[in-house]
Amino acid sequence: MSDKFYPPPAFKIEVAKQVIDRGYSVFSVATCFDITTRSRYPWRFIVRICSMKIQKEDLVKWEVDEPDLIADPLLISKKITDVEKTLLINLPNEYKDYIHLVADQACSPLDHVDNFIARYNEKNRMAVMATLSSTNSVVTSTKLLQESIYDHRSLLPDGLIAIGSDYDDDGDAYIIYDVRTDSPTYKNVFHWRYYVDNLVVGDGLGLLALSLREFLHKPAPEDEL
Repeated sequence: MSDKFYPPPAFKIEVAKQVIDRGYSVFSVATCFDITTRSRYPWRFIVRICSMKIQKEDLVKWEVDEPDLIADPLLISKKITDVEKTLLINLPNEYKDYIHLVADQACSPLDHVDNFIARYNEKNRMAVMATLSSTNSVVTSTKLLQESIYDHRSLLPDGLIAIGSDYDDDGDAYIIYDVRTDSPTYKNVFHWRYYVDNLVVGDGLGLLALSLREFLHKPAPEDEL
């Protein structure tokens, strides 16, 4: 008798919803469904589902300065490689897809839908989006946050990168993206008040979204949050 596990349709549909529609990471979905202890087959199924790209429709709430700009895909790919080499990281495919879609331009939410909720252990905090950065700014901001002339400020560790900036009632903050493949918060997006908060998830890092794709769907009018 074959020892292969063939997941029932309902199981596959629910997994697909978790990964695609809700933007959850492979790790979080696998943990939720106890997949790693059940079979290797569903694990491969999720990985295949996760390879689906961020598409133009995921950016309906966002705008760039030059929406009709057509960039050379090879040049964009080189810029992505340069980021990985400079920061010693591997960027998730969803982020690479995003950079290609916006032609490596800074990208901001539309004016009427530029509010987000950052979730902490004890409270939620309203954040207003400023911009998602170009790759050059990602490198500059990340390296700046990895070193500091100030005492008593947390330094950004390898594998957490600053992909944009926002602000809340207390001042400026950064959008932090976890690209550590072995991290339980891999691909999660966070709000970080770099000048005062630590880098503990739920304490100093406020969760904005479980993936970049989910984050792109998050901006909303203030009165809807």
